[in-house]
Amino acid sequence: MALAETTLIARVRKALQDEPWEDTISAAYTAASSTVSFTQPTQWAEGDRVEFVDGTMLRIKTTPSANPVSVKGGHNDTTDTSELINAVVLKNPEFEYGAIREAIQIVLDSLWPWAWTVSTTNLTAAAGVQLYALPTAFRELISATQDITPTAAPTHLRSIAYGSDPGYPVSIRRHLPSTVSASGMALWFQQVRTTPVTTIVVTYAKQVESTLTAGNYTELDDGLMAKMVVAGVCAELLEADEIARIQDDVDQGDIGVPANARLRDGAYWQAKFERFRHRYNLYLIRQHPFASNWAE
Repeated sequence: MALAETTLIARVRKALQDEPWEDTISAAYTAASSTVSFTQPTQWAEGDRVEFVDGTMLRIKTTPSANPVSVKGGHNDTTDTSELINAVVLKNPEFEYGAIREAIQIVLDSLWPWAWTVSTTNLTAAAGVQLYALPTAFRELISATQDITPTAAPTHLRSIAYGSDPGYPVSIRRHLPSTVSASGMALWFQQVRTTPVTTIVVTYAKQVESTLTAGNYTELDDGLMAKMVVAGVCAELLEADEIARIQDDVDQGDIGVPANARLRDGAYWQAKFERFRHRYNLYLIRQHPFASNWAE
C-alpha cells in the first residue's frame, strides 16, 4: 500500500488536461543560484514560471536570447533545491505542484468517516484489569480477538472474538483523563482471558494519513482509492482556480473559458469524487466493518 506523490500529481494533471510545454536544463542548477541553463533557452520569456518535477519553481527575470538565463529561485514560496543536469522542467503549468499537493492533503484529511485504513495494536491481558489504553490514531473498533488454543492436546484451534462471543463484551471509552490513557481512549472488557496467551489483537479503523514518507503516500492504495482522491483533488483545484476570476479567461489558447465554467467543472468532479467515495465506503463496510454489539 503506497503511491508516489509524483504519480498522483501526474494523474491529476492528466485528468485536468494540464499538459504544459516541457524542456530540460542543460547544466545542473544550484540552489540559490541567479541563473539556469536550458536546452531551448529562446523558448522562454520574462515572467515565465519554471517548475521542476519535484515542485521547485523558478521565475524568468528577463527574456533570454541564450544561456545562462536570469531567474528568481524559490518562486511562489517553493523550496529552492539543487537540480541535476537534464532535469525536466515545465513551462507555466496551469496547476502548480504546490497547489496540487495542498489539494491532495485537503482531500485525504476529509475522507474520514467515509474512508479509513486498517491498523492493529496488541493489548496484554492482565488478571483483574478491565480498561486498556488505545493508540491516538484509533477511530473505531473493527475487532478484538484472542488466541486461546490449548497448549496441551487436544490442540484444536480456538479464539475469542470480544464483543460478539457470549460472555465477552467490550466497549469503547472516550474522553478519558490522560492519567488513564494518553490518547483519551481505551477499550473496556468485562473479562479477559490470561491463559494460554495474554495477547489481545485489536484491529481498528484509522484516518487516512496525508503525510509523505520518502515521497510516497504510504496509506494510499492504487486503484479505486487513488481514483477517488484524484477526483476530489480535481474538484478542489477547479473550484479554487475560479475564485479569483470575475471575467472570461482568455489564457487558454484560442478558446476562452467563460466565467463560472470551472465551478461547473468542479461540481462535475465533486460529484465523481462522491460516487467513488461511496463505492469505496461500500467496499470497506464489507471487508473491514466496524464492530457491533460491543457491550452486549
